[in-house]
Amino acid sequence: MITNSTPTMSHLLLLAVTLLLSPAQAITHLRILPLGDSITWGAGSTNGSGYRAPLLTLLTSPNSSFTTSKPKITYIGSLTSGNLPPPNNANEGHIGALISQIGDYAKVPLSWNGTLEGDIVLLMAGTNDMFNANISPSEAPVRLGALIDEIVTAWPKAAVLVATLTPSALNTTQDKIEVFNGQVAGVVSKRAKAGNRTLVVSMSKVTVGMEVDVVHPDDVGYTLMAQAWYKGLLEAKSKGWIDGVASGAAFMGGAGWLMWFLVVSLVLLVGV
Repeated sequence: MITNSTPTMSHLLLLAVTLLLSPAQAITHLRILPLGDSITWGAGSTNGSGYRAPLLTLLTSPNSSFTTSKPKITYIGSLTSGNLPPPNNANEGHIGALISQIGDYAKVPLSWNGTLEGDIVLLMAGTNDMFNANISPSEAPVRLGALIDEIVTAWPKAAVLVATLTPSALNTTQDKIEVFNGQVAGVVSKRAKAGNRTLVVSMSKVTVGMEVDVVHPDDVGYTLMAQAWYKGLLEAKSKGWIDGVASGAAFMGGAGWLMWFLVVSLVLLVGV
């Protein structure tokens, strides 16, 4: 019978090992908000899903760094498009939307919080600003910065990946895109230096000639976009920015339980 309430060395050993063998809560769910215009929506792709389908394949493949803890990966948004089965046909890609309009549309998903809050935002905005003759393309980086600020204010824990624009077959538009793309890194790094989880994803591997029309990528272009997004997500993950939803209780894998059982048995034999 225990007659001394003072913790013994065995007590302390048991407590220490238990804490060490109990890992952080496992990520069980990652929610990704694809945000942008018709390219995010998937216009021009044969499956209607654009980059979202090949990206989901990369994220959920057996060799993916995102399937280690086997989380459920889900796209979110107020719109649906493409042939991905629900809910992964969800997105926030608005056809013809300017940066400022994307900011307005984003207010709907950004109002979701708690268990509905996004963990990752894939933002590509600005293509229509380059086409619209009634709006100044030179001010587009300022508008992009305001949109990023809107996102990080609503979802401060989300990883916000900001893409450069894919090219246009129209020379005058392509010239504007190249100027804009050259300024995206500065816009994003300013937010990152302020402590936000923002980084740039270059879409430079998508080149002129990979369009089904003058601006929307073909399937090859969308696949290259997916690869670029995946690379950016790996970088965000390496920075510890992708939190996800954790399971309700911490748990130990088979090896951890075995070690814990052996230590408990030893403590009991020694005497607690």
